[in-house]
Amino acid sequence: MKFRFLFVVLCLVWGSTWLAIKIGVNHAPPLWSAGTRFFLAGLLLMGWYRWKHGSFHIEKKAIRHIVILGFLVIAVTFGLIYWGEQWVSSGLTAVLVQGLIPIFMLLFSWLYRHSTLNGPLVGGIFLGLFGVLVIFMPQIKSPDNGMAILGMLSIILGTLAYCWGAVISKDTLNQYSSILISGLENLMGGAVLMMVAPVMEWREIVSFGYMDQAFVWSWLYLVVIGSIVGFTVFTYLLKEWGAVRVSLYSFFTPMVALLLGTLFYQEKITWEQLLGSGMVLVGVWITNRYTSAKKAQPSAAVKLQEESLQ
Repeated sequence: MKFRFLFVVLCLVWGSTWLAIKIGVNHAPPLWSAGTRFFLAGLLLMGWYRWKHGSFHIEKKAIRHIVILGFLVIAVTFGLIYWGEQWVSSGLTAVLVQGLIPIFMLLFSWLYRHSTLNGPLVGGIFLGLFGVLVIFMPQIKSPDNGMAILGMLSIILGTLAYCWGAVISKDTLNQYSSILISGLENLMGGAVLMMVAPVMEWREIVSFGYMDQAFVWSWLYLVVIGSIVGFTVFTYLLKEWGAVRVSLYSFFTPMVALLLGTLFYQEKITWEQLLGSGMVLVGVWITNRYTSAKKAQPSAAVKLQEESLQ
């Protein structure tokens, strides 16, 4: 029951952050906005861990994995996503990111021999990828939408980095507190973005023209709810459930994001994008459905553990 509740929290939190990101990048430099968000969230998480547990010791091998997490899962992923969302709606961004996460997770798990593929899984992967192509069609047909295409490609590349980092670092997540790991990866990823942002966004950063009420509230929401609450819950579930099972949240968060973007930000979506989004989500359902079926009853001990998580 506890894991299910945390799963619902994760879906609601990360379904709403896409609109907050959209509001932020419409007012502020995207890389600076992302970097300061994650750096502050990391400081707060590390302060909380130090207050509760005192000092900590991390092995050198684990440090390397945490650096990978911070660089790939935070800096590269959200640098590309923030930049791309300047030209892509929050709902469509959520579909691309959250819809492709289970597909890319499964592919990386297969590449690293953590899982195997079968016919339905391959079919679900191709359906989801074809859905992404359908989503691209309105932009491809219009010669004036070059930046929207680049934005979507940037978001997809960010999603690839996210899944790769999550899969290759799972062993490290099993060894340490989820709050500690979240704090370190947010701190490191945010620091990288804050070093890169002045090179690309110096004039916008020093102008402070973006410091209005809409940006401040969206930024605070992302720091507290999106980063601290969201990443801590995600890291905890990733450690307890594994990468593939946690990726089920990707089926629900796009629906939350599309609804919020339509109701509160007047975002419009074409019928091609709706069709493509539906194909992506069906592909997500297929991959998760048959991944779970494939794991059924591997042993009595694993079966008992799985039942305790239901």
